[in-house]
Amino acid sequence: MYKKTGNSQRVKELQEKIFALDPNDVEVMLDKMEKENGKIDETSFLISLQPLMQNRSIPSENKILELLPFVEMHAKKPTVPFASALINVCEILANTHPEDAKVHAMYGDVLMNDKKEVQAIRQYQRTLEINKNNFLVWEQLMYGLESVKDLPTLGKTAEQAINYFPNQAISYYFASLSYLDQNNLKMAKEYKSEAFLIAGKNPVILAKVHYLESKIMYAENKTSEAHKAADEAIKLSNALWLAPIEWKGDMFLASGNKTEALNQYQKALSLAGNSTSIQEKISKCK
Repeated sequence: MYKKTGNSQRVKELQEKIFALDPNDVEVMLDKMEKENGKIDETSFLISLQPLMQNRSIPSENKILELLPFVEMHAKKPTVPFASALINVCEILANTHPEDAKVHAMYGDVLMNDKKEVQAIRQYQRTLEINKNNFLVWEQLMYGLESVKDLPTLGKTAEQAINYFPNQAISYYFASLSYLDQNNLKMAKEYKSEAFLIAGKNPVILAKVHYLESKIMYAENKTSEAHKAADEAIKLSNALWLAPIEWKGDMFLASGNKTEALNQYQKALSLAGNSTSIQEKISKCK
């Protein structure tokens, strides 16, 4: 109340009394930091939080709440200037509270948004060692494993996730993707069918199911059906999902149709940005 009315003297007096009763009061600590540092930017502020994050007597929940606004800003725009400072302070927090699943999950999200998938995977795995009852962490871990193309581990993780959360279609998709990579079409089909049954009318999952269908059909030398399934995946994703578009290019290139392959790869590149792998495929079409 005194802060709102601008009575800084009373604010200071009350803060000293609070601090005498509880030296670890988070709000008072932060007020003191702001007073000492003046108006500071996000990077400096996060750096100033390091002693607070290292203080084991302060509950991790309080620290997480203090970092959440920065985590959310970073998620929306990973190129923010304070990205490195945020990663550093999250690492300190994880080291200070090594048995707190929420801390590791948050750190994993920050790393994932910063395209540091390998480090993010370690944090998600640590989270699940502590607490396996948060499906969002399983999901993030599976997406991380897919992004680094560790499909064997992805398959094992997906099947573990299914044991804990049998009604989540995305886990069946990842399990099918892993078996397809192993050329085990029987298991790939079984998990794909389960994903389809659970997906209902969810267009995101259905797009993934049709993408799997296309790959399975192609492996069975059913090229025409494979193209139709890929087209359906592209349609369901509103042509915003890279994978089936690039896959269409791969099928065209394999058949010798470089013109159509180039067309698909250029569409994929517009979604992927500066993708070295797609650019290499484009060079094969010229």
